[in-house]
Amino acid sequence: MFGGVLTLLLLQLRQWPLPYALTGQEWLNRLHAKDSGIPYGIALAIGALMIYPETEWVKAINLAHFAIP
Repeated sequence: MFGGVLTLLLLQLRQWPLPYALTGQEWLNRLHAKDSGIPYGIALAIGALMIYPETEWVKAINLAHFAIP
């Protein structure tokens, strides 16, 4: 799901020129280039972070113990 949303957002972003203030950022230039691919690793990482708190391993740790009062 995140991969599809990311793809649609990047395709829309690539339709418009990159704002001048952001052209100095090399990673943004690569992301904005039409001949570059879609970084699905970002979508996979978002999905992993969304599901991580629901895993049995994290539930067993009881993260409330580490919370700052």
